[in-house]
Amino acid sequence: MDSINTQPILDLIRKEAEETARKLLEEAQDRAMTIREQSALRVAHLEDETAQKAALDGSRMAERMQRLALLDERKDLLAAKRALIDEAFAQALSALHQLSDGEVEAQILEMLLQNAVGDEQLIPGGINRGFYSQEFIRKANERLVKAGKEGALSDSGETAPDVCGVVLRRMNSETHCTFEAMLEGKKEALELGTAAILFPDRAE
Repeated sequence: MDSINTQPILDLIRKEAEETARKLLEEAQDRAMTIREQSALRVAHLEDETAQKAALDGSRMAERMQRLALLDERKDLLAAKRALIDEAFAQALSALHQLSDGEVEAQILEMLLQNAVGDEQLIPGGINRGFYSQEFIRKANERLVKAGKEGALSDSGETAPDVCGVVLRRMNSETHCTFEAMLEGKKEALELGTAAILFPDRAE
């Protein structure tokens, strides 16, 4: 879907991530401090144990235990980052679910144009489905014909729960033209930018 203008969506994600960061930064710092303190205590404890065992097992075992202790600390910090990034994405998706009918329609029509063969059945999502109507199907078919495709999309009479957009069904395959699928497809790249917003002082 490279030709879809997703910049407004990406801008919205960034806005929501920044808002999330403002709301959660203090809590994140407290949680990170707690994690660091707990990790420091654990490292200190392990270092004490290491010092005791070093007399018996030698310096090689001591070094190995210290490396393991530091690895545990890093895992804790990464887990805290992952939780905050996931929370930012959840809030961004929530904001997309609250777009106006016209904004949702414009985005979903673009997804359909890129992904539809033209003879699929449409399964509307159960979230924010005010955009979906016979008029929407007419517009979609009209745009498909103008693009040189078959304009024979039809309503399936079914609903896809827990998504916002439409699912294309053709024979035994389904293609999701939904905000959920769009975000999932871009998640790896967007995670890097979101992490930079939430954690501007850490490059990990």
